[in-house]
Amino acid sequence: MTRRSPFGRLMEGLLRAPHDYRPSIEVFPNLDVGKVAEELELEDRGRQRAGSRGDGRKASGPDDIETEIWERIERENKHAHDIVQDELRTHDERLAGLDIAGRLSGIELAAPACVADIHAEVAIGKDQLHELRRGLVGHERDLAGFRQDHKLKRMALAHSPAVMFLKWAFIALLWAVESVLNGNFLAHASELGIVGGVTEAVGFATLNVGGAVLFSTIGARQLNRRSTFRVFIGAVSIAAWITFTVLLNLALAHYREVAGTLVDQGGQQVMRRLAEAPLTLSDIQSWVLFGIGIFFAIAAFIDGLFLFDPYPGYGAVQKRVNRAHKTYRTRKAALINLLRDICDAYREDIDELSHDIAVRRTEYDAIIKHRGRMVQLFDANQTQLERAGKALFAKCHRAKGAPASGNSFSLDRIEVKANPPNEAEREEIKEASKTAQKLLGEQNKLIHEEFNKAIVQYQQIDDFIPEDLDGPHSPKAS
Repeated sequence: MTRRSPFGRLMEGLLRAPHDYRPSIEVFPNLDVGKVAEELELEDRGRQRAGSRGDGRKASGPDDIETEIWERIERENKHAHDIVQDELRTHDERLAGLDIAGRLSGIELAAPACVADIHAEVAIGKDQLHELRRGLVGHERDLAGFRQDHKLKRMALAHSPAVMFLKWAFIALLWAVESVLNGNFLAHASELGIVGGVTEAVGFATLNVGGAVLFSTIGARQLNRRSTFRVFIGAVSIAAWITFTVLLNLALAHYREVAGTLVDQGGQQVMRRLAEAPLTLSDIQSWVLFGIGIFFAIAAFIDGLFLFDPYPGYGAVQKRVNRAHKTYRTRKAALINLLRDICDAYREDIDELSHDIAVRRTEYDAIIKHRGRMVQLFDANQTQLERAGKALFAKCHRAKGAPASGNSFSLDRIEVKANPPNEAEREEIKEASKTAQKLLGEQNKLIHEEFNKAIVQYQQIDDFIPEDLDGPHSPKAS
């Protein structure tokens, strides 16, 4: 016998499979006859037996080697039988766990549960919309009463947030530009140059632009009121603004011509010149500065007139009505979307249950098919084990000088039977699948109808609480 190196024996041990089967993905892999023969040392032991029986007589019964082969094959067959029994038991448990009837009951209960949820949400939503609707109608009546009291027929001017932002931005731009321009004109009169001039000009620009906005939004709009006293206040406000603006910009122009800053008594000189000769300016740039101030004041005054509705208080009432409308519409849309989400969720549940039944029907057929295949595989494995046993016997008998025992290998087969397919059960699953599809269509229709009924109930709130401004609670009736 060839002597192998220690490294060779190490490599052989590392590469040897940890079992007696050929590599395979089958449930019952083929037994490796060569490896079993090597493990049992059939050839070496066969030669030893030949040496001990030199007369060549046949043994009357199986010897120890044949008995060992027999036990090995029987043990493998028993192991395979345990596997197939476990598989068949698992298949039976899977069949019992399909529970098609339970899934069908789930579909039947899904729609009523959805309808109950829709009714509950509608009840809550109607209470909320009733409250919002009454508040909206109250604001509408306030608006109608305001129009009636002040004899207004036009719609109120209520700017959107974007328009209000642009109008305030325009006023801020006027203030910033005037501050910079005034600072350039006043730079030569400040010890700090352009920085000092801009700093002093900021005060003038704030008074000029800010005063125009205040006089226009608070005072001038009083001209639109029905009260004679309010109209008088509006006229006085415009006159006061014109006087204030002219004097302020003349003071700014005179300040440019005096030497030094306010700290150097420049302010006293400006006041003296305004009192003695207010229209006497020796530099054309001073007149330009005066004209710029007047222009920015007029622009700010006009923008302020249309910053809000020309009629005082009218725009505020209209904005409250607009906010109430927006709140009501937003809440109604949210409630409708909530109902839609509930319906969609239940539709998904019903679809999932229906799909689950279809999958379980397919799984039932697959389990039945696989169960029959397992029995076939086990029978085939027994045939293969019997061939392996015969091959091992032959290896033992072919050992050099080994006398034949006269015994041949025969496997004691184990009969395995799987429960036959239940045609009634198969038909029940088929009918359950059809019933599920029918229920799916009916319940989707039912959920759709309930959703539409809920929308109608929300819309009816507008009819129950109409915007009837001439009703018993209207300003006219009171």
